[in-house]
Amino acid sequence: MPAMTETRASWKSGTATATISTLRKPASNRGATLVVATDVRAAAAVLIRTSPPPTSCHFSRLMKILFLHGWQSVPGGVKPTYLAQHGHQVINPKLPDDDFLMALEIAQADFDKHQPQVVVGSSRGGAVAMNIDSGQARLVLLCPAWKKYGTATTVRENTVILHSRADDVVPYADSEELVRNSGLPSYSLIEVGHDHRLADPDSLEMMLGILLSIKTRLGGQWSDEEQLEE
Repeated sequence: MPAMTETRASWKSGTATATISTLRKPASNRGATLVVATDVRAAAAVLIRTSPPPTSCHFSRLMKILFLHGWQSVPGGVKPTYLAQHGHQVINPKLPDDDFLMALEIAQADFDKHQPQVVVGSSRGGAVAMNIDSGQARLVLLCPAWKKYGTATTVRENTVILHSRADDVVPYADSEELVRNSGLPSYSLIEVGHDHRLADPDSLEMMLGILLSIKTRLGGQWSDEEQLEE
């Protein structure tokens, strides 16, 4: 069996602590990823609050993700590149900085065209994600700037928010307010990272771990209609 490398990410949500260990084969066998999660109150239970998750899950396919970047950011940044490097199909459109309505139109068009299973929105992109019709896709919001852009003030159940308490651009309190507005459990907001960008290794591992938890919950295989484009 080929040698495997292991990376871990740990975090706290309230009194709960969660750890995700990701085991990866060499790049030539990148398709195999094993995730082991403990204490799912802080992570996977945010996503589906039913039966306890399996202790491990093997994935033959990863996910199609619409990644919406922030203000004065560009496609191909650290976070979408990280997701693509870990096997996800990432749709990462250019959103204009000076026209929020146009950004919504572009994001909606790409969502309708590609039908991703998950929408990840970073900062202003988080506000874009909140203001488009994303159907039943899961939302993962990174320091969402919802109080500055758009009209949406709530998110649907099973939304996960990652935010750094040290964020000096979008206050951490804004995400706390969003959780309250939406009637989400407190563990829907996960504190991670050291600044607004959430581009440090712990934040990237956390984002990846949340997405793998979503994949675990939705099942190891998609239906024929949901298969990733080759």
